[in-house]
Amino acid sequence: GQDEFNCVDVDVTENDLNELEDAVAHGELPSTAGFFFGNVPPSDYKDEDMEFIRVARKHIADGYKVLYSSWW
Repeated sequence: GQDEFNCVDVDVTENDLNELEDAVAHGELPSTAGFFFGNVPPSDYKDEDMEFIRVARKHIADGYKVLYSSWW
């Protein structure tokens, strides 16, 4: 369907980063378990997630494009 993005690069926008930051800050990221994910709550990665957001914002401000890519 249109909402599927497996094996498709998705542009990450400043708005996406704002929404991600809000979700991380409020503990709203869903838990995901499975072979590739393990069983670690998203809150365990809060510092790493916030660092990604900071770096992604800097790259966008510097004129780069930030992409999200997945495969499963």
